[in-house]
Amino acid sequence: MGTSSTFSTSNTHVKYNITVNQNSQNVSNNCSNVSVYVRFWRDNSGYTTYGSGTCYCKINGTTYSATVSPSQKITDSGINLFSKTLDIYHNNDGTKTLTCSAWISMDTPLSSSEQSYSQTLSTIPRASNPTLSSSSVTMGNSVTVSTNQASSSFTHSLYYQIGSGDWNTIGTGIGTSKSWTVPMSLANSTPNSTSLSVKLWLETYNGSTYIGANSVSLTANVPSSVVPTINSVNLSEAVSGIYAQFGAYVQGKSKISGSISASGSYSSTISSYSVSINGASYTSSSFTTDFLTTSGSNTCSVTVKDSRGRTKSQSVTFNVIAYASPAINSFSVSRCDQDGTPNDEGNCAKCVVSSSISSVNSKNTKSFQIKYKKISETEWNIFDLDNTNYTLNTAQIIQNIDTESEYNFKTSATDFLSTAEYSHNLSTAYTLVDYNQSGKGMAIGKVSTQNAFEINMDTKLTGNLTINDKTIFDLIYPVGSIYMSVNSTNPTNLFGTDGGT
Repeated sequence: MGTSSTFSTSNTHVKYNITVNQNSQNVSNNCSNVSVYVRFWRDNSGYTTYGSGTCYCKINGTTYSATVSPSQKITDSGINLFSKTLDIYHNNDGTKTLTCSAWISMDTPLSSSEQSYSQTLSTIPRASNPTLSSSSVTMGNSVTVSTNQASSSFTHSLYYQIGSGDWNTIGTGIGTSKSWTVPMSLANSTPNSTSLSVKLWLETYNGSTYIGANSVSLTANVPSSVVPTINSVNLSEAVSGIYAQFGAYVQGKSKISGSISASGSYSSTISSYSVSINGASYTSSSFTTDFLTTSGSNTCSVTVKDSRGRTKSQSVTFNVIAYASPAINSFSVSRCDQDGTPNDEGNCAKCVVSSSISSVNSKNTKSFQIKYKKISETEWNIFDLDNTNYTLNTAQIIQNIDTESEYNFKTSATDFLSTAEYSHNLSTAYTLVDYNQSGKGMAIGKVSTQNAFEINMDTKLTGNLTINDKTIFDLIYPVGSIYMSVNSTNPTNLFGTDGGT
């Protein structure tokens, strides 16, 4: 296979060299069978060197020796004084450089220093080193593993491993390559990330003999389509009695109780909720809104995020029926005759009412009433008004109204949810002057009903009004008061010449 250069000895005419022959190779054992020879010769003819001694040869770090006898004569035709056949094991990658050295010691005398020679042996095919068509692939897609087999007789088994887990078989008896569809199930191994490092192991066999294994890393990506799932968004009435009456949400009166059912995908978990509804935001899977303020079509927007950071959104619409609280638009009460003719001395009361109630899709209840009593009494008289419609515009005559008594009148509009009420007082019948029967009261323009001076007429004063020796102006603006106005009228015109400037 190879022979060294010529080495010298103590005799200038005696030379030697080292020859290495590679006889065979054992792939399974990763070794070569080699023969090493040390040959001596003379570079001049007609002379012979012989005697007793030893020829040494160090092969691959181990020193061997051969005894030299006088019968072994060194001539110009040369002679092998050392030979050795043995197995030399290669490196793990199948390569091997064999180093040999030799020297001699004889009593002729003949000697030499240790001189070496290195020979590269044929590389023995070892475990194949796999390569990938792509270092990153989306789960569900394929990647091709090339074996780069060192020998056409080699076959391979391919496995994948997650972390320090078990080896999972991809294929056996593989030659040059193998196409592998990365299973979606690998996503279960990475619930908190969108990618996963997968190690592919390639075992090499020579027949049934195991040669070795090498690996290559692959990044498996979770498809962008793998997102959390919103299973349901449930909305229901949170205020007792509303749904039973109206079968719907009612503006200003309903609250929504919501619950969200969501789940991760391929072992991910839900990490957060975001809900937008009725102008407010919520961050949990269950929530209760404030009163719904907007009628018509409304939207509940839901977004969930999973442990991979992936999101899923869904919107649910719901309708809110418009609603306004009962309203008393106007209410007036005046004395009249039985036919409704105005008469401030009449013993009847004419009540003119304008009220309204929201129909709420005609499912609202409605009731309109007039209540009245003498101011001096506690019990009310109740008069139910027509409730055929949700709006009321009517004039109602109430009879038997005492002319010498003052009355409280109230009108109300009541629906399923609330009541609106408005009050109005009715004075006694008109009389120019009336004295209280107690002798301590007097009334002008009405019947005296208390021990006081009562006036129920428009009043004009042309002189000064003095109370406890003080004018009305002194009571309203005592000395030291400051009157401020953006009106340019001189205070003298308002308060007199002593009023200030």
